[in-house]
Amino acid sequence: MKIVRMPWFLLDSRNAIRASGMAVLTVLVVVTLLAWSSMAHAGSNTYATAGTYSWTAPSGVTSVTVETWGGGGGGGAATGRSAKGGGGAGGQYASKVITVVPGNTYAVVVGTGGVGGTSTLPNGGVGGDSSFGSNLVLAKGGAGGLGGIADYSGGSGGSGSAAGAVGSVVYAGGNGSVGSWNYGTSGAGGGGAGSTGPGGNASGVTGGAGTAVGGGAGASGRSSGGACTNLATAAGGGGCGGNANNRSDRSGGAGAVGQVVITYPGAPIVTTGAASGVALTAATLNGTVTSNGASTAVSFEYGLTSSYGSSVTATQSPLVAGAVNAAVSAAISGLTCNTTYHYRVKGANSIGVTNGSDQTFTTGSCTIREKLPSLFNSWAGTVNF
Repeated sequence: MKIVRMPWFLLDSRNAIRASGMAVLTVLVVVTLLAWSSMAHAGSNTYATAGTYSWTAPSGVTSVTVETWGGGGGGGAATGRSAKGGGGAGGQYASKVITVVPGNTYAVVVGTGGVGGTSTLPNGGVGGDSSFGSNLVLAKGGAGGLGGIADYSGGSGGSGSAAGAVGSVVYAGGNGSVGSWNYGTSGAGGGGAGSTGPGGNASGVTGGAGTAVGGGAGASGRSSGGACTNLATAAGGGGCGGNANNRSDRSGGAGAVGQVVITYPGAPIVTTGAASGVALTAATLNGTVTSNGASTAVSFEYGLTSSYGSSVTATQSPLVAGAVNAAVSAAISGLTCNTTYHYRVKGANSIGVTNGSDQTFTTGSCTIREKLPSLFNSWAGTVNF
């Protein structure tokens, strides 16, 4: 027997083709998974760095929930002997459901934290406003703390307020605390407001608490001489005041940056479950569906092949927008005994349609009663009179 060796360049070419094919397959799988992921899950965009951005409404999205947090106010400086700067106020929170047009672009502004006071500008700066669109939703920044600019003086803390905000839900940032020269403490920053309520007020050197969801804590005040180096946290915590024990000027601290979060619905998330109650000519189809932020119609497709051909509405359809892993089902009848059927669950909302995976079940074995019609038909063609 003669052994023929393949030239090395042909081997390399074959290996290269195989490797190339695997690479293409891998890319296709990854792209498919990414496309499914972006389709199936509700969207959320978070902007947490100060600046101006553009947001474009995705295809099919006509309504978004916009949450805004204003920047925290800066703390006041201390420029006198035994002077103490006041703490800045926390930023506001405002949210609202906004109608948008798919494909249209909307401006997003994230407010900066107010600057801390200095020897030349002793009062803390006002926190920047955060907004969506042409102020369709707007959260104002917190007021700056006042500087301690005379001997034995303390600057007032910035006052939290809900005034000027635009939204269906609005909360005020917390108050900054006053600088106290007789106690030797500078003012602390107020807490940032959030979706669960107003920001906490500062007290003494204790910064105001941020809200449980979203609002940042105010910076702690200083109980010893020095510039404020304690940090307010995002979103919207107020800065602390400077503490001067002698003629040296001490700067206040900056407030924390604001934030904007945009959320919107996605296509449903569906899972085909096992069929139950399978009998000779009937069965119940099951599945679970997450509506993903929009009212969702649910149905089951079924048939003798994965091309299906028949459809039935789920008993629980339509699901409310907030449904999560909701059990859905549909009873079907008129089936043929001893037959395998394919089926899948299907969810459809304003964003898109999602089909579940294909599953099968087999009806029960036929009895004499079910066989009689076919037996009769086969006999009828052979009976002679």
